[in-house]
Amino acid sequence: MVEGGAEESREQLEARHEREEEELEEKAQAHLEAVKAASGKGKKAKAAIEAAEREVEQWRYDLGERHREELETWEDREGGSGGAKASDAGAPEKSEAATTAAKEPAAATEEEEEAERAQRKKDKAAKKRQNRSQKEAAREAELERERREAGPSRRQLELDAIVAQLAAEKPPLKVAEVLGDGHCLYRSIADQIRRFRPDLHKWSKGPEQAHEEIRALCAAALRGGR
Repeated sequence: MVEGGAEESREQLEARHEREEEELEEKAQAHLEAVKAASGKGKKAKAAIEAAEREVEQWRYDLGERHREELETWEDREGGSGGAKASDAGAPEKSEAATTAAKEPAAATEEEEEAERAQRKKDKAAKKRQNRSQKEAAREAELERERREAGPSRRQLELDAIVAQLAAEKPPLKVAEVLGDGHCLYRSIADQIRRFRPDLHKWSKGPEQAHEEIRALCAAALRGGR
């Protein structure tokens, strides 16, 4: 990589990567907020938001891959140039013993540099994870604040009205939640029969499987044409 007409140092490369990551996060945040604002509500809006989130993840992946390739290229270049600088064609030849003695501290220096590079990569990865966690936490806090400021949803208002109406009945009634797993109609019927008219059916299964008996009764009635 070249910056300002000169080869980038390791510190300059990492600083540029960090700037590009911050710029991408700002772009991603603005993109997601724009999609959410334009999508409204409903299934289509949810699909549009999910598509935008996948697009942002792809941006992050592409940038991460480019940064990784640039870092590997820098390390390969520095490793090659270090070897070239170590030799001097114009210098007189040294004895074998002197050459061996010179290689030993050079090898130790290379190991130290490699350890430092590995540590810097670990530190950078930890910093990126921390920054991303902080941004995610800030984004969730902002969404929660927006939800509080927007007040209760239409569904919540309708549910509150139903609860109040049921509580005014004689005797008082209340909403009983059932699992929304595709069996909710049969779960609701089974729940009411077991609560108020358990004598209508001889149950062979426990409360958690009662919907299966109601479904079987309904299917048998349909097959019988009743």
